[in-house]
Amino acid sequence: MKATLPLLTATLGLTLATAPAFAGTDRDSHARNARHHDEAGDRAGNADREARSGTGHSDRDQAARAESSARAAAHGQATHNRNEQARRAQEAARHRHEAARRQEAARHRHEAARRQEAARRQEATRRHHKAQARRGWVMKHRPPPRVFVYGAPHGRPNAAPPERFVDRTGQFSVGMNGGSFMSGYDSGTSFGDFGMGLQVRYRAAEALGFELAMSQYRDGEGERRSSPLSLSAQAFAFPWSRVNPYALAGVTWTGRDYDDTFCDGEDYTTLVTDDTMFGPHAGLGMEFAVGENATINLEGRLASSLSMPEDDPSSPVNFQGRAGFNFYF
Repeated sequence: MKATLPLLTATLGLTLATAPAFAGTDRDSHARNARHHDEAGDRAGNADREARSGTGHSDRDQAARAESSARAAAHGQATHNRNEQARRAQEAARHRHEAARRQEAARHRHEAARRQEAARRQEATRRHHKAQARRGWVMKHRPPPRVFVYGAPHGRPNAAPPERFVDRTGQFSVGMNGGSFMSGYDSGTSFGDFGMGLQVRYRAAEALGFELAMSQYRDGEGERRSSPLSLSAQAFAFPWSRVNPYALAGVTWTGRDYDDTFCDGEDYTTLVTDDTMFGPHAGLGMEFAVGENATINLEGRLASSLSMPEDDPSSPVNFQGRAGFNFYF
């Protein structure tokens, strides 16, 4: 107890000695805290002002962006309107061009049709004038009318003259023909070769004419070639009508170029010849008028050879059947 008393006394004295120092320390702390509080208030005020200032700037930026967007939208709409107007103008120009092209095509078609119609009328007029001239020529060269002579009281007058369709007097004609050349051999073998030819006619009188004809006939293998050249006189039965039968007679030169093998009944024989046969011919024909200038002819003639060698196995007689057409001028 006695030992601790001095210790307590010393502790109490030390405490009293240090009390003012602690008191000064608390005042400094309070001052610092006050300053810190003021600084915090200043910072808060600045932050509040900055926030209010930032909010103002944000509103102005938003208003500027809205105005810029509105101007961009207006510019885009104006551009779209201008493009649409340009497209409509191009479309209208295209329609006008298409309409002009159709009108030009229609005008060309109308002009072509008008020219064709004019050409057709001109051709019809030319044909009419030609027919009129032809009829005038026929009337000018028509023979005089027949005179009716009455005999006894009970006699009959002569028959009325036939109605004339054409008059071939003094006309030339050229034409083509085609047909068959039929002949054979002494053994009984026969053949028929096809061919074509040309003929020229002259009607010296109404019922009399002359013809020069040339034809060539070949077989399918080329072993026979016959080339008759004939000169004929023709007598026409009804020269003024559309259907005019006639008879003919004359002479024929027939060139032969044969290398033909045939059966003589037992064996095969080959005939090799290159010569010309001469002899008379006769025949009948029919002439059909097609219009005033053209005719179709059917004819058959029989010809014989007078100059055939005795050892020639060929038949001296041949028959020619022909069909063709002629054009008179």
